Amino acid sequence: MKIWLVQRFVGGVWDERKQEYGLCEFEITGIYDSEQKAIGACRDHNYVIAPIELNYTFPDERVSIPEAYYPLAKKESDKIDN
Repeated sequence: MKIWLVQRFVGGVWDERKQEYGLCEFEITGIYDSEQKAIGACRDHNYVIAPIELNYTFPDERVSIPEAYYPLAKKESDKIDN
């Protein structure tokens, strides 16, 4: 069974060399049974959602969830472009 994890990006350290954030911090804000409910729980572009399998154990090391995305980031960038 797939569930949807919702997290809010709260900070990170900018890596100038890689041009990306490292050591990011996220706050879990909810877990939902559908992608639409997870998107509905997002308040701004700092929220990321990700599908995960129920009863899945993550490895001990830091991992990225492959299908994670920021559903409101595009909407925010569209506002800037207009």
